[in-house]
Amino acid sequence: MKQKRVKVSTKIMQVKVLHTVLMLVWPFAATGLLLLLFIFFGTRHLQPSILVLGLALMSLYSIYRALVLLRNLDLQSIIVDDCDFDAYIECMKFLEKFYIYYRAGLYPRVFSTDAYLLKGDFATAYSHLMGMWNEVQKAHGTTRMMYDYFWCRFYGEVEDVENFEICMKHFRETWLENVNLGALLRRQGYMLEMELNFREMMLTGQYVKAIDFLTKLYKQGRLNTRYEFYKYCYFMGRNEFALSHFGKAKHWFAQTVSFGLQEHMGNAAKAYLDKLEEWGVPYDPQVPENNTPYGRY
Repeated sequence: MKQKRVKVSTKIMQVKVLHTVLMLVWPFAATGLLLLLFIFFGTRHLQPSILVLGLALMSLYSIYRALVLLRNLDLQSIIVDDCDFDAYIECMKFLEKFYIYYRAGLYPRVFSTDAYLLKGDFATAYSHLMGMWNEVQKAHGTTRMMYDYFWCRFYGEVEDVENFEICMKHFRETWLENVNLGALLRRQGYMLEMELNFREMMLTGQYVKAIDFLTKLYKQGRLNTRYEFYKYCYFMGRNEFALSHFGKAKHWFAQTVSFGLQEHMGNAAKAYLDKLEEWGVPYDPQVPENNTPYGRY
């Protein structure tokens, strides 16, 4: 029995409500923490009243973190399960505007680049990235890393090999080879590099290696969201087409189109499929192995 899906409009409302609550709770938590520190350093020892206040603040912080988790899960679901990129952008714009201090709004602005790239709106993605340039120079940590990552993604999507290689060199030097970075941040960098490495394989003509990489993910059952599986079908088609395996490419492009998503990859797959139909290429179905059946989505 299939699990009933929550409507995208409901998820949008949940994200906005949760974020509003988070922004209302945060000042009280911050004020309480400052009060606790003031009392502690003023008295130099823990009193029963301070312990009670500390427990109350810890409980409030736990609730705050739970709300953050719920909000982020809804955001992730909108983009990877529902594949509604416009809804994702709407949510991120709401997050950007409704923050206690301005610099915090930069984080959702950077992440909204993802939706523009997925939609294939490259002109908007470029102007969006350029518009954040001055602010990002003052940022650090995950925000700065994701900004650099999205520049690599952008040049990978538009297949600008020269600028992609420049971005990749900068990304590796800044986020992978920098010994001053913390372990957590460097681990995030390696995860992002894995996705960029796949795009590098395609841009440099390593199509067989790219197919092996995708097939490994497929057999390991790591394509556990609708969008990941959709992207897998499209890129398998692109690589098989580049290798002149047109029957296999037709299968993967047909699978991509069957998702019914009207965006960059769906439209490109439809164009490839029409071309293969025009050439009279026979359909060569590929049997799934060790992975969720196509019908799940």
